[in-house]
Amino acid sequence: MAAGVGAVKQNAQLDAAAQAHATYQVRNYVVGHGEDPNKPWFTGTNHAARAIAQGYSGRVMGEVITHAPPGTEAIESFLHSVYHLYGLLEPRANQIGLGIDQITLPGPLNSTSITLGATAPGLLPVTPVWHWPVDRQTDVAPRFLPSGESPNPAPDLAVTGTPIMFCGSEGNYAPLHVLRVAVRKEHESNELPLRLLRHSTVEIGEGVNAEVVIDSNLGTIHQGCIFLLPIVELESGKTYEVRLEASQAGKNVEKTWTFSTRHVH
Repeated sequence: MAAGVGAVKQNAQLDAAAQAHATYQVRNYVVGHGEDPNKPWFTGTNHAARAIAQGYSGRVMGEVITHAPPGTEAIESFLHSVYHLYGLLEPRANQIGLGIDQITLPGPLNSTSITLGATAPGLLPVTPVWHWPVDRQTDVAPRFLPSGESPNPAPDLAVTGTPIMFCGSEGNYAPLHVLRVAVRKEHESNELPLRLLRHSTVEIGEGVNAEVVIDSNLGTIHQGCIFLLPIVELESGKTYEVRLEASQAGKNVEKTWTFSTRHVH
């Protein structure tokens, strides 16, 4: 809710679909969203088929997978990312399923699989804009390793600051027109150098001070969003201010908020 998206409710059929896929990956020692019908533990070639196979009657919205250790590390790996962050916070979902499995031989392999669904089409966030990190969030990881996410959102950068996502829902998730972005340490005037990842339909104003990249991994579903990667690692134990001005479907969507990084020793 703090992110601006609605709450999700656990669903038994989505739980079964997510668990089946976590088990398929671990027991076959493979990773990815697909399944091979010739392998054991197969329940469906994609997340929608797997949910339907478990009797789910709603609309299947998406699936995110991490191979981080189950629990806090797994959830943080979703939230500390680009593509998986949006997938986890999908605003049109109101149901969720969770599956976890792990194995130690022939080598450690963890799988946390989350499947998202909706009871009705056209669900909207609880606010016109939503973003991550949330306002006044604390303990945000100051650094991000792009190579740790698949696909890699910044193959040419070894380390960046924490990813920042900003999205709007006006005009049924119409493309954003970004007018200004700025990230700075609180009470300081210097702006951090930024890379802005966008879908090709997102418009960028001339006054935007960022390296703008059209990201082929972002689909039409992402046209109401942008993703910011500070090109420098953030400092430990500091508060940062994010300011974003944009329009969407003829309406202003803007937000200024702060978050604080965790103390790293």
